[in-house]
Amino acid sequence: MLRGAPLERQLMDDAAAAISSRTNQLNLQRFLSESLDTYVLRFCGILAAFTAMLPAVIDSHVGAAASSEEPTEYFLTCLHLLVNVGMALKDLVLSHKAAATTRGLATRVAALVEALETSAPPAPPPASPAAAAVVDGSTTGAPLLLRVRSLAVALPDGSELLKDIDFELCAGHRVLLCGANGVGKSSLLRALAGVWPAKAGDISWFVPPSDRLVLPQRPYLLPGASLKQNLLYPASEASEPWLWRISESELLSALEIVGLAQLAPSAAALHVAGLCDGLSPGEQQRIGLARLLIRRPALAVLDEPCSAIDPAFESKFFEECAHRQMTLLTVSHRRDISQYYTHKLRLDGSGSAALSPVDSKANDDSSASDEFVIPSV
Repeated sequence: MLRGAPLERQLMDDAAAAISSRTNQLNLQRFLSESLDTYVLRFCGILAAFTAMLPAVIDSHVGAAASSEEPTEYFLTCLHLLVNVGMALKDLVLSHKAAATTRGLATRVAALVEALETSAPPAPPPASPAAAAVVDGSTTGAPLLLRVRSLAVALPDGSELLKDIDFELCAGHRVLLCGANGVGKSSLLRALAGVWPAKAGDISWFVPPSDRLVLPQRPYLLPGASLKQNLLYPASEASEPWLWRISESELLSALEIVGLAQLAPSAAALHVAGLCDGLSPGEQQRIGLARLLIRRPALAVLDEPCSAIDPAFESKFFEECAHRQMTLLTVSHRRDISQYYTHKLRLDGSGSAALSPVDSKANDDSSASDEFVIPSV
């Protein structure tokens, strides 16, 4: 469409030429290294052995000279022993390569283990059956799902984004996380998901990982997989067999709700590989929303899940979520969906947050200017 084929061809040719040149350099270096290891060190060892025993051969009075054959026998014996010593010295010199390779592998494995240990979220404390959930200072009978206390989040360079974040989330509550661009909304969700470690504070989950869903702005799709595999991701038949037993009619119904019925006109299309390859960003987000409807988690954390979809569909979808009494924590810049939420968690830009109930649409409109920024599409 943009007639950029000549430029793309030139870039590909340049890249191929760079790879070819580097490959030739590596092959030359490998040849020189193998030549040094195989021939130079070996013959240097033999030469050193021959040089070491040559004076004894020249001296015809070594030991008790009995016959003219003794110098020759001594020469062959010394040659055999000292050549073996030279080969052993060569192996000793080359052992640093094996040690360096082993050290590199051990370092990478140790870094991987350390990263896995530090990124694993702490196990949530057992929830008390008699505990009452407290949201915004009011006691309710709904079970407590998430508690955040004095949470602080910082960038990798140490600059602090959030501090002293306190809120609780109960079943049936839908919390809209709002604030201006750059105040740390996505950073808060990354900390809740365990992607970013918390600088301080405590995050306590009262719902198992299998019963909560994190939906990023760019949902991941399995390349070359079937439509059913992408709809049920990250579940597999081995990890969550109950989810794979969901009827095909439910999967087709979820696709119809999110506006992707054309992808699967029949149940057979659910098992066709590669149907999700090449989907637009908006269609990819609709696949993620279908996962939410299919899985029906106890708590879903959504990071601008409809940023590439038209506002009319977003309002219709969250109206459906409210009708199903889903528990959500959602980041969105569009103010017209606040009517489908029960609470707002507003980040003020200074690192703090305030949780308040959504009393009326009028109140939401009056504060919309400092809470929401409608992106251009």
